[in-house]
Amino acid sequence: KLMETVGTMGPGRFMGTAASLVSRGALRTDLVVTDVLDLAAADEAFRLADAPGPDTIRVAVRADGV
Repeated sequence: KLMETVGTMGPGRFMGTAASLVSRGALRTDLVVTDVLDLAAADEAFRLADAPGPDTIRVAVRADGV
């Protein structure tokens, strides 16, 4: 399964990151975040990779707990 990281999120940070990526053409607006990972829970990435679902998941990383 392919995991794409599309940005980071925290208190007020995710939208700014996404907006800057969109403005630079690095993030297409039709890409939808399918999952949010907590940076402090790396084992969650393995669970997502093994879970049934689409071949590509788009992940935002939540860094506010770090």
